[in-house]
Amino acid sequence: MGGKSVNNSLQNFSQSSGLRRRSLISQRPEPALHNLQTPNAAKERPRIRHILSVDVEDYFQVEAFANEVPRRAWGIWPSRVVENTRKFLNLFERHGVKGTFFFLGWVADRFPNLVREVQAQGHELACHSYWHRRVCTLSPSEFREDVRISKDAIEQAAGVPVYGYRAPSWSITKDSLCPVFIRFATIYTVSLTRQDLLSSTNARTGKN
Repeated sequence: MGGKSVNNSLQNFSQSSGLRRRSLISQRPEPALHNLQTPNAAKERPRIRHILSVDVEDYFQVEAFANEVPRRAWGIWPSRVVENTRKFLNLFERHGVKGTFFFLGWVADRFPNLVREVQAQGHELACHSYWHRRVCTLSPSEFREDVRISKDAIEQAAGVPVYGYRAPSWSITKDSLCPVFIRFATIYTVSLTRQDLLSSTNARTGKN
């Protein structure tokens, strides 16, 4: 009697467990079809586009050396800008990509062949000032003259118009914008940080 009771209990438990397992399995949601990976999934994803740009300046012309290497002494320092820029050109060519090369006017005046070489390989030429002076330290007239001579040096070397400008050391801010770009047919500037853009947008919309 005891043995039959145990066997019946085990059988009932097994049957009920089986029913419960089948019930739980039937309640599991089926995976959504749009989440399943397909062989062409990678091909269907949109390609990420990267914007490449190069500041064409020499190592001694950066703002960090402004107090150590005066601008009047630039000409006596050994230059590496041609060699280094060609490394970028070779790298870009190897990967089949194009970029914008922001030339210092001083560099364009001394190495016009480099300007033409960059342009001949299908890259965009743009302006990075002449003397690499921070815009926020210049008066409007000084800034205007700096843009003029830099733009002219690049255009004379390559024979093509220059439309872009990048300020040295991100020195154009919402407090130091100078309305000279249109006068010199400079259509765009790549000189603002994300914080500058947010501050400018908040000022226009009244947000703090």
